[in-house]
Amino acid sequence: MPSLPPLDHIGYVVPDVAEAVTELQSLHGLRDSRGTFDARWEDALLRQDRVCFGARYHFLTLGTTDLEVIAPIGDDPSPYREFLGAGGLGMHHLAFVVPSIDEHLAARSGLNVVLDARLQPDGRFVYVEGLLAGVLVELIQMPSLPPAP
Repeated sequence: MPSLPPLDHIGYVVPDVAEAVTELQSLHGLRDSRGTFDARWEDALLRQDRVCFGARYHFLTLGTTDLEVIAPIGDDPSPYREFLGAGGLGMHHLAFVVPSIDEHLAARSGLNVVLDARLQPDGRFVYVEGLLAGVLVELIQMPSLPPAP
């Protein structure tokens, strides 16, 4: 059974990324890590339903890991909109970069895949319930890099 690697980041869902980042930097002195970007997922599976959704992401350094501040964009169904709609605000998931998502899913029974989305060109990420009791886990399989010239 493949083990989990070191923690890559903590997902933190909020209604407004800019407001949350300003507050986190002011109150806790967190500094930018990977900056802000918007992403749109055109063909994701959310609880087995095909969805398209957008989100804004901002990464801050938090000790030896990163805090990924996330806010949904638009009104499309998404794991972030679900979380906020259920009264959630704050920690959403723990994220780990793994060589193969399929190996992790096949090696464990009783997992519930909440979201399955593609990273271009051939990467992928999933949110999984049941891998760590009571914690939503993101498994990330990074896209392949083109060979160096």
